[in-house]
Amino acid sequence: MKNFFIRRALRIFPIYYLLLFFLFIIDYPDIRHYFVYFVTYTSNILSWRTNSWNSFSHTWTLAVEEQFYLVWPWLIIFVKDKYIKYVLFGALAIGVASTYIAIGVQGRIGPLMVFNCFDAFAIGALYAWARQDGARCKQFETSIKIMVVAAVSVYCYWKLYQFFDHPTSALFLMKTVNSIISIWLIILVVNNRSVWAGKYLLGNRFLNYIGKISYGIYLYHYIYIGLLFNRVNGFLYNITLPYPALNKTIHDSHVDYWIEVSLMICIAAISYALIEKPLLNLKRYFKYSENAQ
Repeated sequence: MKNFFIRRALRIFPIYYLLLFFLFIIDYPDIRHYFVYFVTYTSNILSWRTNSWNSFSHTWTLAVEEQFYLVWPWLIIFVKDKYIKYVLFGALAIGVASTYIAIGVQGRIGPLMVFNCFDAFAIGALYAWARQDGARCKQFETSIKIMVVAAVSVYCYWKLYQFFDHPTSALFLMKTVNSIISIWLIILVVNNRSVWAGKYLLGNRFLNYIGKISYGIYLYHYIYIGLLFNRVNGFLYNITLPYPALNKTIHDSHVDYWIEVSLMICIAAISYALIEKPLLNLKRYFKYSENAQ
């Protein structure tokens, strides 16, 4: 448990707190006013209380993750093995039911508490539990293959409906549907026997690198939009003014999007090389035991 928490801290804390204190120093909107929430990983509670988003509110998912780490490991350790499956299915039911209630009370911004996300966590935990037994794992994977058909259908309905209006049906199942699709993709990766997929997707160096720096992309992207987006756009606009065709191309919404994505990858790559990777190397001092599950 000690090694688990230290390894997670090495991955999550450094760039989060460096960014947070930098934003505090430059007086970025909302940071000083709600600093206690951000520094304690309770930004989800802040957005839930105010029923609104703020300049750093995208970190509500990170807050939920940290709160999950404080509860879940102890639950798994102290619950007897024969009762684990009931705890996992109970957590799944709590996540779905509490999300339904929260949306009914506060709308789509309501389900931001950690127990609202228990359905997503439980689906991942169920697969980890199932993999401890061959027959149980096969049964779980078969069940997911059946459920994913319905999950993809509902997901496509939501996406297609957005072209006409905002979807309103079964939104309380959104995390559950996304989690079923996600665990199905994980099962495909774990059981991959395709040489082509292994070489060009799972073994693709660029995709693997994006995975390594993805935490930085997640953490910085919202700040980039609020802090640098207009400045970068203005700079590009000014330097391309003598070239009308280029000026028009660069300010096309699609080109603008890919410029933003490219810059975010660059920022995250620098962060990973200079800050994250050196600290992640310290994990070698906190390895899990060979018999750890």
